[in-house]
Amino acid sequence: MSPYGAVQPLEKLFGGIDTVPVVPVFINPVAAPLGPIRRVRRLGEAIGRYFAAGSESVPFLGSGGLWHAPRTVPTLATATGR
Repeated sequence: MSPYGAVQPLEKLFGGIDTVPVVPVFINPVAAPLGPIRRVRRLGEAIGRYFAAGSESVPFLGSGGLWHAPRTVPTLATATGR
């Protein structure tokens, strides 16, 4: 989830980013090392099982791994240290 993908919906839905408790879960979709998709799937399943077992209603917000400039994604090998 990009910062935009997390912050903008929270501001629109709840009036700010600090008005409700939030547990961010970020998955690296652009830079090596990328995690195996099976591990990402298992993480989602574990989170779903945990909240399904509870008695409270919990909203989930998801965002894609889109990048503003896909062809210019930095890599560790070419990072400048800035």
